[in-house]
Amino acid sequence: MDDIFLSDDIVAEAIKKARIAKNNAFTLNLRFPVGASVVTYTDKIYSGCSVETFISGLGTCAERSAINNAISNGEYKFKAVVVAFNRPTFPCGVCLQYISTFYQITGKDISIISIGDNDNKKISSLTQLLPEMYISTHNDALKKYS
Repeated sequence: MDDIFLSDDIVAEAIKKARIAKNNAFTLNLRFPVGASVVTYTDKIYSGCSVETFISGLGTCAERSAINNAISNGEYKFKAVVVAFNRPTFPCGVCLQYISTFYQITGKDISIISIGDNDNKKISSLTQLLPEMYISTHNDALKKYS
């Protein structure tokens, strides 16, 4: 996957943090608790959870929550996104496109790891799941984050 190295220890810690975040998910209507974590190029791990509201569209997905957590800590380059749900589930299309913004900083693929409650796992990558992603023509704006 294009020079991505993730040690077993980092993956295990990212899964652990995504599962903790899943347990903190704020679910109201759908009861779709999802946790996520992102692994940065500095091997730091940031997590986030899904947040539902009573008004459709105002909540946020766990993947974007984890990315936003990393951004608020000054991290913009990601090796992997880990998603924890009761069964292996990859990010939705909106989240994949969101992740692709950060792919454009490095041009290197991002691993997507999905884990279920029973340790079933699916592994893919951003470019496999979203091969026709939108690529901005304004890449100069991304230079300050690389």
